[in-house]
Amino acid sequence: MPDKVSEDILLLIFDSFSGPALLEWPRDTYSHERACAPFILAAVSRRWRFLAQSTSTLWTYFGFPPDSKLHGQHFARLQILLPLVKHTLVDVVFTRNQWEYDRVHPDTISILKVLTQLATQWRSADFDLGIGISDNRRTSPFKDISEELANLEQLSLSFSYGVLQLFNAPRLLRLHLSCDGVDLDHRVPYMPDLMAFSCGPCTDTTIKDLCLRVSGHLLELTMVEGHVYRHIPWGELPAALISFPCLSTLVLQDGRRLAHLDTPNLQTLAVKGGPMHGININPLGHVGIEHLILFGSLNEQVIHNAEHIQSISTLSFSVPEAIRKIVDSSASYYEVLPAFFTELALVQPPVWPALERVEFGSSIFPIPFQQFLGFIESRNLARGQSGGRAEWTARPSSIKKVILPLGLQAPEWFTARLEELCPHDAPT
Repeated sequence: MPDKVSEDILLLIFDSFSGPALLEWPRDTYSHERACAPFILAAVSRRWRFLAQSTSTLWTYFGFPPDSKLHGQHFARLQILLPLVKHTLVDVVFTRNQWEYDRVHPDTISILKVLTQLATQWRSADFDLGIGISDNRRTSPFKDISEELANLEQLSLSFSYGVLQLFNAPRLLRLHLSCDGVDLDHRVPYMPDLMAFSCGPCTDTTIKDLCLRVSGHLLELTMVEGHVYRHIPWGELPAALISFPCLSTLVLQDGRRLAHLDTPNLQTLAVKGGPMHGININPLGHVGIEHLILFGSLNEQVIHNAEHIQSISTLSFSVPEAIRKIVDSSASYYEVLPAFFTELALVQPPVWPALERVEFGSSIFPIPFQQFLGFIESRNLARGQSGGRAEWTARPSSIKKVILPLGLQAPEWFTARLEELCPHDAPT
């Protein structure tokens, strides 16, 4: 039966197993299914094998498991892939186990050397190299790459100690760096098309220099952990140290950073709450933010840190996908404390007067239903019925849309009251 399938249908089947055009952003992980898929298809019959070997796009996934004990057999797989992929662009995922960072397996070095020789064919690449991958801690593990990587669109680099030598990749669209203890090579290439920059823990000057280089055209910025100005007291920094005139999306694990970024066109801000993550927003520098995303531990102080943003129309409680893929899962959470909604209902004048939409993502912590309803009542009921501290002259917008987590078993009394308070759009 398999040999009776037409060639056009076979090519469609092969194309469905070729995977997405780029790796997941900002971090990807090794997929055993994607690595094995072309070999399974080629084993169906002689005809399938002949057509599979002629379809170079089927063999473009160069992913390798973290366990170095498996690198020997995957190095053999790599030797099979090379002639089959021909000159087609490839996607590379290479990660090392954390507990193996003190030693480097010979097969690991062999795989890296081959991947480096294939650099001009990289379309997207994700390297998590850890410690000790280079012979000299003051050299770059990619020191042998000197050509222009004209096809590279997405790059993620994570390693510790050494020198960060960025590639000459004029078409690079997305860049993620997590390079603690790493110094930036002074030859920073120009990246005119870069749209998204994500950084984990990095040397102070590394991220600052890169931000200055790409700030003019960047659309999306994610900053994890406050390491850019790690050795400078926050009070000594100017209010707008780096300007991002085109930035529309900003994700911060340390909200204090926002006070030192000039983002006149920012529309979406995601920031972590908590006692050590005050937002301290400059009300004149971020007047256009419409979507505020909060994660971490959220109490009433978060409200006052962000009360100057008058343009917020959507408030979301969720962990941004970029944060989930960079930090440890135990740090990827949100918890709205009851005091948050209690304060949001009572504070005067009301903060975020343009707010019309509230969204809850999935969380291991419960939603404070009673306090949340108190907030909705303060916004949607007529004057004098909400039980607030006093009346205000300018009435804020009503909450028109509430989105609850998929599969949430909310109490019936809560959903019934919520539908009464938001008649324009029932909660979903």
